[in-house]
Amino acid sequence: MKKYYDKIKKVIKKRNLTPKAVSLLLAIILWAYVSKEKVNLAGNYNAGLEPENAKILVEKKITRKVKVVPEFKGTAKDGFIMSGQVKCIPEYITIDGPLSIINNIGVIYTESIDIDGQSETFSRDINIRKVHEDNVNYSISQVNITVPIIDYSETAFITVPIVIKNERQGYNYLLISDKVEIQILKKDKEYIQTNSLSAYIDCNEINFDNEEFISQSKITAIGFVHVIADSLKIENIILSSIPVTAEIVVTKE
Repeated sequence: MKKYYDKIKKVIKKRNLTPKAVSLLLAIILWAYVSKEKVNLAGNYNAGLEPENAKILVEKKITRKVKVVPEFKGTAKDGFIMSGQVKCIPEYITIDGPLSIINNIGVIYTESIDIDGQSETFSRDINIRKVHEDNVNYSISQVNITVPIIDYSETAFITVPIVIKNERQGYNYLLISDKVEIQILKKDKEYIQTNSLSAYIDCNEINFDNEEFISQSKITAIGFVHVIADSLKIENIILSSIPVTAEIVVTKE
C-alpha cells in the first residue's frame, strides 16, 4: 500500500489538484488496490470495500499566526495589583492544520499563572494550552511571561473611548462597551494630555470565515482593545487597560 501512497503524494504535488480531484483519485487507487490484492487470497475468500460507497475526506491545510493570551489565578498580596502590562515573548505563535479547525481558533491561552500573594514583578516560562492537539501543529510549546506587580495606591485611571477601525463594507458594528480604563502611575498623570491616548478595535482581527458567521446574519464577536499613545514617553507609563477585549455585535447589511 505504501507504494500507492507515495504515488498519490507525487501526483498531488505535481498536478496541484483540488480537494475534489484528490478525493476521486484516492477512491480510484483504493479500489484498484483492493481489486489487485484479492487475487492473493485463497479461493474461499473474497475481498471488497465495506461499505461499498467509501468516503475519503480531503481538507485544505492552512497556516496562521494567533495571539497568545496569558491566564491567571489567585490575587496579589493586599495593597498590590497585577498590572495589565504583562509581557509575553513571543506575543504570537504559528499554528497549522485543517482549515475548518484553524479558522475557529482566535487566540491561544496559556496555562494558569498563579499570582497569589505576589508583591513584586516576576517572570517565568509557561506552557501554552494546546487545543485539537491531534490535528494542529504548534510552532512552540512555551512562552516567557513577565508579570508586573505594583502598589495599588500609586495608580490612577483615565477613561478613553474605544473606536472601530477597518470596518468591512457590508457589515454593521455595535460595541457592547465603548470605553476603556487606562491605568497609569499617579506620578505620571501630569504627562497625560487631552487626546494623547486612544483605543481601538481592528476589524481585520475578527474572523469572518468561521462557520457560525457564514450561517448566520448576526454574531457577537470578541475584539482586542488596542491602546496607543501619541509618544513613546506616554506609552511607557501605561500600566494596563481594562477591558482587554470587548464584545462587538456584527450584523450583515
